[in-house]
Amino acid sequence: MISQETLDIIKSKMQSSNNIVLITGSGIVPFNFETMKYYRDIPIQWVFSPYGILYYPNDFADLLRDHFDFRCVEPTQVHRLITTLAQKFNTTVLTNNMDNLHEKANLTPIHCLGSVEGRMICNLCGQVYGTNERLYSFPECDCGYILQPDVVLFGQQIPEDRWNLMQSKIKESDLIISIGASLNQLPLNQLLVNVEKDKFIIINQTATPLDSLANIVINDDDIISILQYLTK
Repeated sequence: MISQETLDIIKSKMQSSNNIVLITGSGIVPFNFETMKYYRDIPIQWVFSPYGILYYPNDFADLLRDHFDFRCVEPTQVHRLITTLAQKFNTTVLTNNMDNLHEKANLTPIHCLGSVEGRMICNLCGQVYGTNERLYSFPECDCGYILQPDVVLFGQQIPEDRWNLMQSKIKESDLIISIGASLNQLPLNQLLVNVEKDKFIIINQTATPLDSLANIVINDDDIISILQYLTK
């Protein structure tokens, strides 16, 4: 049971902060890379990678169509409450999610790993396409090579400009609140390991690997009620 005092402390910290970073997780991709070990009996790290584009092109393309088509998916109440929270305070949102549900809820986050609703890129000839041109058909370039959505695949580095932007947002913040994020995936967990404890708050359904680094930790299933209180 969350104490009213704890919620009041968090709300007071938000009201007195000039530069808040919200970390969000729990995207709606109907699997996650921590629990889905295989796709069609192929290790998921092989399929969702540049290696998969080269050696398993049909499986890579089908994985995108089967699990990354968000056109008919609507944002949840949590997405909308995070938008309200971000609009109420001076807030930057960082997310590991690759979906576009924050955008559908009228919020523009920094996608740490990119977004499947962004561009489609050919790693062979360099051609760039808009998502709707290719993703929802067979994602093939005019040169014949399989296209990659503008996301970080297994075995790839985060673009330097995006990494520097995330680092600067974390460094410049005076309060960091992680909401519904497991914090056991790169790059966010790496960015947060050295933050000042006094400015770090974690709100999640279950414990995270970074709980000991936070000043306030709330493990509770009812994140909606917490967000409703903070947005009042």
